[in-house]
Amino acid sequence: MFQLRQVAGRRVASVLRTARPLQGARRGNSSYQPPTPPPSASNPHFLQRDFYKTFGRPMGKVFLGALFTYQVLYWTWLKMESLEIREDKAGQSHTTAMDGLRSQV
Repeated sequence: MFQLRQVAGRRVASVLRTARPLQGARRGNSSYQPPTPPPSASNPHFLQRDFYKTFGRPMGKVFLGALFTYQVLYWTWLKMESLEIREDKAGQSHTTAMDGLRSQV
């Protein structure tokens, strides 16, 4: 077991000593071509991308603000409607109780 570790350690060390960095690959590449220029702005995809890149965040803020406002108004409407129904039921039960007392008198 100990000998196996020594042999493996020697092999790893010899591989690391003989490994060379890839410097030659960078120097030897004489067929380098500069990157191509970006496509013209007349392409509709790029016009659309630029529009959303510029106005995407403000449009998102307006949309979320409108959604929040709608939810608040909807919740307020439901709350007021439920309170109105409660008052109607309470008023109806109060009038029926009064009618019952009047008939007894």
